[in-house]
Amino acid sequence: MSHGHSTEAPASPLVVQVGFAGSRRLLDRAACPGFDEASLHKQIEDHFVATLERLPETLGLTAHHFLCGVSQIAIGGDTLFSRACARLGIAQRVFLPQHRDGYLTASGENEEPDFTPAQATVARELLAGDHIIESRVVSDSMEREAQFEDVNLEIVRVSDIVIALRREDAGGKPGGTGHLIERALVRKKVVLEIIVSVREGRVHFRNDWHPVHPHTEPGGRPPFEAPGVPPVISRFEHSGEMAYAAKLRQFTGAVAKKKRAYFRFAALAIIGTHVLATICAAAITIFHDDLHDVLARLLGIELLLLGSGLFVHWNLHHSAAAERWATARLISEITRSVMALSGVRGYLGHLFQPHLPESLRHVLRTLNVFHLKATRSLPAESWAERRASYVVSRLDDPQNGQIPYYTRRQRSAHFWLLMSRVGFYLGSGLTILGTVAKLLLGFHIHILAFLHLEDTALEHGLGFFGIVLPVLAVAALSLAASFDIEAREHTYTEMREALERQREFLLAAISQREFEVLAMQTETRLVGENARWFARRFFTGVS
Repeated sequence: MSHGHSTEAPASPLVVQVGFAGSRRLLDRAACPGFDEASLHKQIEDHFVATLERLPETLGLTAHHFLCGVSQIAIGGDTLFSRACARLGIAQRVFLPQHRDGYLTASGENEEPDFTPAQATVARELLAGDHIIESRVVSDSMEREAQFEDVNLEIVRVSDIVIALRREDAGGKPGGTGHLIERALVRKKVVLEIIVSVREGRVHFRNDWHPVHPHTEPGGRPPFEAPGVPPVISRFEHSGEMAYAAKLRQFTGAVAKKKRAYFRFAALAIIGTHVLATICAAAITIFHDDLHDVLARLLGIELLLLGSGLFVHWNLHHSAAAERWATARLISEITRSVMALSGVRGYLGHLFQPHLPESLRHVLRTLNVFHLKATRSLPAESWAERRASYVVSRLDDPQNGQIPYYTRRQRSAHFWLLMSRVGFYLGSGLTILGTVAKLLLGFHIHILAFLHLEDTALEHGLGFFGIVLPVLAVAALSLAASFDIEAREHTYTEMREALERQREFLLAAISQREFEVLAMQTETRLVGENARWFARRFFTGVS
């Protein structure tokens, strides 16, 4: 989507996701015999802590930005990064190449286990930590090399900045740290490469920023653009993560309501003023011999109407009312979806599947991180209650349920679509009859003489309506197009039927997993429909 990319500094929480990859072997024992590996690991962990503490200032973040780590959970660098996040209270998302138990007991090509029993125990303890908000398999490949490559690609995809830890003399391999750095740079991510070495019995660190900006002095700020929010929510103020989605929905709902009302007023005003101006012009053209006293007034009224319509049209586009309405409503519906899934654990993948505006990326990520935090420890035994609550509040509630909503909106859209078509056919039909009557009058066939009208008056009347009625017919279609009525009627019917089916499936679910899958499918459908509406509305003005 090519519009809606501009962002502004946030006045509410906004996540900055810090991807990480690091070497598994951090000490070359052959080069450093007798060096205490535990001491090396402790110094690296402390360096991570210091780096993460300085990162907001280094990147030019505001007080509203907060960090979230993204990594694997391998031995070496990943373990130390996770410990640093735990020490700082930074939430962390963990991506796995395969199921946890299989991953922790896997072996490499030389049949050497990836984890010793002690290291596997440490990994399990870290994954059980309070700061781990997600542990998810992100590869569906059966090949080991491809699995690790998939993890790197997913880390790069979701990260705003990447930190990579490499041993000074470490080699590279597919799916390793070097591969992640390369892919991150290709995708225009800022990378902090930390090179660790042991020389003369001391640990040395070198921090290299990539890409190297020509105007960045050594030690200066890297070329990083801090995440922002769409202009429509730049004034949304909130602190903390509690009730974030609810407050954001309340804010965007009010904005959407206001912009929607203005758009409807503008559409009616633009089309209405031009229709009335056409009536004035037709009256002047047809009855100019009989309207000497009011001719100037009619011309003034016509000019005023045209000027008013032009001003409203200019202001509508200058204020970007349609775009702001579409964006605010989309965010409002997304937050409603997130709130509806408060009883469903895990990653909100449905927010990232539709083609949503790029400017919403960080808002969506923030909603996802807060959801992962809130649902991490949902009790398994309460899933049936959560299902019942979801079905009632999200689908069946007479006021806010989606099935009653789409039923009402489908009926309303059908009525107004019918009215617009009646208006078009009526205007066009009467115009045709009037043209036929004028043709008959031209041949001096006075079949309407019983109306006791003079030929001149009748001819003028037919000429007047011959101009006005086609305009009214087109105005009816223009209003229907501006309000997107035909597409809405089709969409509402389709959505109501789909949600009724989903309701049956949800009520028949027999496990927590089935409920969660069905709920996510339902929300995917709802968010997808809103994304399609956004695409239509964002690019649809008053025609």
